[in-house]
Amino acid sequence: MWSRRSQTKRRDQVAAAGMRFLRGEAVDLLYESGQGVPVWALLNLLAHTSLGRLTSLAESDAHLPQNGWDAAVAYLATELVAVGQRKPEEIALIQRTVLVPLELALLNGDLRVPTTPGEFVTRVIGALDAAPIRDRHE
Repeated sequence: MWSRRSQTKRRDQVAAAGMRFLRGEAVDLLYESGQGVPVWALLNLLAHTSLGRLTSLAESDAHLPQNGWDAAVAYLATELVAVGQRKPEEIALIQRTVLVPLELALLNGDLRVPTTPGEFVTRVIGALDAAPIRDRHE
């Protein structure tokens, strides 16, 4: 039987994990727990993280070697920062209107999960290209 203290502790852990998810830290959370990192978690990073972290990820694109998935995330961060014109409010709008719905579609099983970094990049770039928001920046 669970004590009230253990229930409270577990509830606090779940709440903290939820907050990390909403900050784009699902990759970190999964890595820290020793679990594999699914594609949706990479998208979570792009869809919820700050401009500062996106910029850092984009800059890592120049520092090779990386595995294919790291390179894909770095490339997509570079694209997102460019499309959002390095403005936090523009990037947040793109995240909210393009990347979060894509993330949810992957989580819900509405889309086939990309199995290669190239397929992942193609899927995300396709969503960015199809979004009406993209037209404002070109």
